[in-house]
Amino acid sequence: MEFTIAKAEFIKGLSRIQSIIEKRTTLPILSNVLLETKGEGLQIVATDLDVGMKALYEARIEDPGSITVAAKKLFEIARELPDGDVSFKVLKSNDWVEIKAGHARFKMVALATDEYPILPDYDDQKYSEISSAALRSMIEKVVHAVGSDETRPYLNGVFFVTDKSGGKKVLRAVATDGHRLALSERDMQEGSDLVLEKGVIVPKKGISELNKILDGDDATIKVCFTERNAIFKKENSLFIIRLIEGDFPDYTSVVPKKNLRVMTCSRDEIFAALRRVSLLSEEMGRGVKFSLQKKNIEISCENPNLGEAHEEMVVSYEGEAFEIGFNARYFIDVLSVIKDEDVSMSFDEASSPVMIKSPSDPGFVSVIMPMRL
Repeated sequence: MEFTIAKAEFIKGLSRIQSIIEKRTTLPILSNVLLETKGEGLQIVATDLDVGMKALYEARIEDPGSITVAAKKLFEIARELPDGDVSFKVLKSNDWVEIKAGHARFKMVALATDEYPILPDYDDQKYSEISSAALRSMIEKVVHAVGSDETRPYLNGVFFVTDKSGGKKVLRAVATDGHRLALSERDMQEGSDLVLEKGVIVPKKGISELNKILDGDDATIKVCFTERNAIFKKENSLFIIRLIEGDFPDYTSVVPKKNLRVMTCSRDEIFAALRRVSLLSEEMGRGVKFSLQKKNIEISCENPNLGEAHEEMVVSYEGEAFEIGFNARYFIDVLSVIKDEDVSMSFDEASSPVMIKSPSDPGFVSVIMPMRL
């Protein structure tokens, strides 16, 4: 096997798969990247058995073939090579590869491809198209609420489901860790035949990796779901994510229906106030108290080991005086993904969750459970 590739192209391909590669694994082959010639290009493949990616890059093929080498070290070498073309060659023994660029020359230990997991091409599947920008926006709005509880794996991913809302077909993304919930939905493109009536749960690592290849433009990405996998295709890239088994909880029962105490305030002001006040909150619970009065809110916390903090700000609120406690970090996470000047929060009782909305995104809602202080 022998090929020549532009350094920038090589680095782009290797950088995309670094976070997929398993750093600590009982299968040494999974620490490697698979390089294989494909027609007139080089295909770079990586997998940890739960998330896999293969993408084709422009290269000049002198001798077709395939080989695997240590992914992290190859990436580090590629970054330090002089600019220009990179020459890659498998030596006759198949146990070594030679990498050359300019006056630099490296030899690396290699492993044959026999034991490397096969990633299917899924060319025979029926794909639907989704707006790349819309999908990325949905993921960014909900991923902060994904759980990390090994005893409840069905909470450790984003739940995707199709539904009809207001007569329109929508794609909905939901995430919850049991203490908070985030939901984002978008109208589906006209003619889309994507159907997920029962929904699927895509793990957090797969979602995070997928988000890296999604652009913020009007490009589309092809998607299909098998019984066990989610498959995404974009240009010359194929992304495969193993789905989480299990039933996602009934999220519709969590979203409040009658929160009548509505407060509107500056997103930047309350975000900064929460960051300041929470500096003295307990490390574990990050508890802060909201004390609402007409046109005013006081955010406070008391920590017997450190001290106390208070901050007041003017808000739009006409309801009765009201106090409720929350984990400040949950609010900060939500406010981080809202880009509006103002943010709306609605409350019911001190034991009921708060609902947070973004004025410019009617398809987004976040729900946070209160805590006792």
